[in-house]
Amino acid sequence: WDCWEEFNERDIQARDINRAVMKEQLWTGDVIVWQLATPGDVAGAHRTGDAAARTKPSDDTPAKADEGADVERTAAAEEAATASSGEVAPVYSILTVADLSAHIANAVDVVVTLHDSRQPLCVDGIVSNGVWGPQRPPSAAAPSPTAAKKGEIAPTSPMGGSKEERPEDVALSLSPAEFEPPQEKELKMDLRWQVSHVTATIAFQLALAAEEARLWLFRAAPASNCEEPFNDTLKDAHHTLKDLQRRAGYLGPTVSGGGRKPAPLTLHAVELPFRPRPEVVESGLCPLCIRFFDSRVREVGSKIIMVPANGTVQDIMTEAARHLNPAWGITAPLRVLETVEGTLSKQYGPEVATNTLTCFHRPNIFYHCLRVESDAETANGDDADVLLEIYHCDRASQQAFAQPLLLPVSRGEKSGSIKKRCKDKLQVPDTEFKSWRLVRMIRTTRTHLKDDEAWDSEIITDAKFYLEHVHPNPTSNLARQSRYNKPLTIKAG
Repeated sequence: WDCWEEFNERDIQARDINRAVMKEQLWTGDVIVWQLATPGDVAGAHRTGDAAARTKPSDDTPAKADEGADVERTAAAEEAATASSGEVAPVYSILTVADLSAHIANAVDVVVTLHDSRQPLCVDGIVSNGVWGPQRPPSAAAPSPTAAKKGEIAPTSPMGGSKEERPEDVALSLSPAEFEPPQEKELKMDLRWQVSHVTATIAFQLALAAEEARLWLFRAAPASNCEEPFNDTLKDAHHTLKDLQRRAGYLGPTVSGGGRKPAPLTLHAVELPFRPRPEVVESGLCPLCIRFFDSRVREVGSKIIMVPANGTVQDIMTEAARHLNPAWGITAPLRVLETVEGTLSKQYGPEVATNTLTCFHRPNIFYHCLRVESDAETANGDDADVLLEIYHCDRASQQAFAQPLLLPVSRGEKSGSIKKRCKDKLQVPDTEFKSWRLVRMIRTTRTHLKDDEAWDSEIITDAKFYLEHVHPNPTSNLARQSRYNKPLTIKAG
C-alpha cells in the first residue's frame, strides 16, 4: 500500500507506512489517502521508503536507473500523445495519487498580457505623447474620434472587476502613435510544460496567426523594461515553465483575502514580425526598432527593420525613410540618436558602422531602440549655431526623465529666448511652463539661468543644460530605483 497525506489544498505528501505515526507527524483530523500499490512501482516504493520490501533489488543503483528511465518513458509518451492529438501542450494523465500530487504541485495560473510591437516607449512611466503636467485619460476629456480606441488601453482584470488604471496606461492612451491596446488573459498552465508549449498555448488562446516561435516573453511590458526576453535567454529547447518561473524571481505570494492559493504568474508577450535568433543572425541581418519623433519630440510611430549587420547608419536612414508617414511631418535629412535614462547617449553619423551601435544585438530591441527624427532645422540653420542638448530633470529627485530635445542656439543667446523656444517646440501650456527653470550644470555646480543671462556667459567645460520641473509621474521614480537597487533573492537549488 501507498499512504499519502493531504497536507494542504496545494500539496499532497507521501508518508512512510513503516514509520511511527508520530514520526510521520500525523495527528487527529489529518486527511490521509491509501492506495493499492501498483506491482513493480519502483518510484512509489522510493516515496514510501520501502523499496527493499517491494522489489528487493541488490542495491539502490538499478532501482534509481529504472526510475529515471520510467520518468523519461512517461515524458516521451506524453509528448507523443500530444503530437498525435494535435494539442498545443501536453495533458498529463491522473491515474494515481502520485499523479494527482504532481498535478496540484505544478498547476499554475498565468496572467498573460499581449503587447503590440508598435507600442510606444514608456520609460519610468513617461510616454513621449506631447502632454505635459497632470495627464487625464481620454474619458475625462471631451469626446474625440479616437477616444473609443484609446480608452481601451487599460485591460480589464481577469480576476474579476475592472482593473485600476495606472498612470502609464493613461500616458499610452494619449499617445499619437497607432497601436493595438494590450490584451490580458488568465490561462491555466503546468510548470512541467516546455517553453515552446507555453508560447504555443498563448498563440492559440489569443488567436494569433504567427507561429509560437515568434512570441517573446518578458517579466514586464517590453517597451518599458530593459531586461532580456525569457525565451531568448533560455537557449535549451527543453527548458520548462518552472525554469522560466525561477528566472522571473517568482516567490509565490498569496492572494489577498487570506487564501493560500498563490497569486498568478505574470507574463508579458509580444508578437515578433521576424523569426528570432539564430535564424536572423545566420542570415547576416540585424533587427532594430526605430522610433519616429516629430518636431514636438513626440513618438508618432515605430517600425522593426532588418539591416545588414556589417552595414552603416546610412542603411538605417534609407530604410527609415521608406516607412515615413507624410502625416507625421518628418522630412529629410534624418538623424539617428540613442538616448539612455532621459539623456542623449550618442548621435550617429551616416558613416558609423551598425555593429558599433549600443543597441546592436541587444535582445530586447523594443527598449534598446533608435530615435529617428528630422534634422532639417540644423541643416537649414546658421553654421555658427551650436546644437544644444536640453533634457528634463525632476525637481525633487534630480533624475533625468522623458526624451531630451536638441535645439540649435546661437552664441550669446539669452536663456529667456531659449526657454521660449523650448516652450513653443514642446507646446507646453503657460500654466505648466511658468514653474519650469533652465539650469546649467558644470560638474556638480548647478546654476539657475535668469532670462537675461546668456547660456554661455561662463567658460563652459562639460556643461549640461536641463529644464527643471516636476516629474509627471513621480511614483515611477521607485520603479527606476528598483532596477539598480534590487533586493537580494536567495533561491533554493
